[in-house]
Amino acid sequence: MKRLFIGIVFSEEIIGEIEVFCKSLRLIDLDGSFVPRENVHVTLKFLGGVDEARIPGIIAKIQNALAGFRKFSAPVRGVGVFPSLERIEVVWVGVVSSEMVQLMRVIKEELSDIRAEEFEEDVPHATVLRVKSGKGKPLLQALVGKWGRAEFGKLFVDKVVLYESVLSSEGAKYKIVNEFKLK
Repeated sequence: MKRLFIGIVFSEEIIGEIEVFCKSLRLIDLDGSFVPRENVHVTLKFLGGVDEARIPGIIAKIQNALAGFRKFSAPVRGVGVFPSLERIEVVWVGVVSSEMVQLMRVIKEELSDIRAEEFEEDVPHATVLRVKSGKGKPLLQALVGKWGRAEFGKLFVDKVVLYESVLSSEGAKYKIVNEFKLK
């Protein structure tokens, strides 16, 4: 079994801008874990544990889903939380793009037999912090409000990546299983 997801990576320039926001978060005494810089990405679909024998079929389905997509640019803008400001579990940076939403929907539809969706709404984003408790919540809420409309740069989407996420005591390491270039 391999733990798989489909994602899009950010440029180093955008990661650097996101890191400025994360430095502000690190000043708050909170109980949470930051996503390592090298793991910050937009997840199009999380597939979970998949038998290796299914990977060629998954690759074919991704290729099919991407057939109509061309390269595009999308603003990386805004900061938000899941599930709500009152109960923050995830802090994220947004990607504002109808193309990205459509890409998420097409991939989810094509791969719906692999794993059912956990969330109804498609919100293109990159998780930067997973919050474990309410410690520091008022300061975190204020900071999210302050950065709510921040600009982090423009994401150029020219490929989609199928990743394996290998979990260890040192955290997740991502391995590229396959890359899919957009036209």
